[in-house]
Amino acid sequence: KDDIIIAQSTTGKQNSTKEQLSKNMKGFMVLVSNSELRRRLCITNFSWMTASLTYYALALNVNNFSTDRYIYVVVMGLTEIPAYLIPTPILMVMGRRPGSASLFIIAAFCLLCILAIPTTDSTAIMVISLIGRFSASAAYGIAILYSSELFPTVCRNSAVGTNSAMSHVGSVAAPYVADLLGAAIWWGPTTLCGCLALLAGLLCAILPETRGRPLANTIDEEITDQRDNVSVHNCCKCN
Repeated sequence: KDDIIIAQSTTGKQNSTKEQLSKNMKGFMVLVSNSELRRRLCITNFSWMTASLTYYALALNVNNFSTDRYIYVVVMGLTEIPAYLIPTPILMVMGRRPGSASLFIIAAFCLLCILAIPTTDSTAIMVISLIGRFSASAAYGIAILYSSELFPTVCRNSAVGTNSAMSHVGSVAAPYVADLLGAAIWWGPTTLCGCLALLAGLLCAILPETRGRPLANTIDEEITDQRDNVSVHNCCKCN
């Protein structure tokens, strides 16, 4: 009897797993079947990957700066607290699209400014890079909420799951960017992250704003004339 119970339990778990896999694949197929949702997915994937790559690459980039690594790590840890808190007022005042785009562009500006700082001024380099990491971390927090609001319920889990997978691609690539590229040119990691962050900010600027609108359950509810789509005209809108 015990063997029969175990076999039935195993069969039930296998069927449940198959049903869940089928449901996930259905959500993903719904996601990629619509051109507007595909554009949103590509942009959010890139923004998640960029935020994750920048976050971890700058954390591992201390060996490429002539600064005290212990001070760098301590200050980097202290910036985490405001980076987790600041997205809330930004979302309330600016909204999702302007907030995420602005933070990515600020991060890009800081990281690219390192090219103009003399290599002997290690303190300035450390401060600017930490401001860039702070901005990328805050942008990461907004991206998590923003991405879930850009997709209807029927494919929201698939979209956010794909975004999460792309963020892991960025975190896996971070050690190679910091170590291999940094060994070749010390300013390479920050410049690469700065360029990617700039592109992510520009792409986020063309996404539709989701603040103050109800979440859609179906594609027909999400893709309507009453709601904005991905467009360069969104850059000119205040919210």
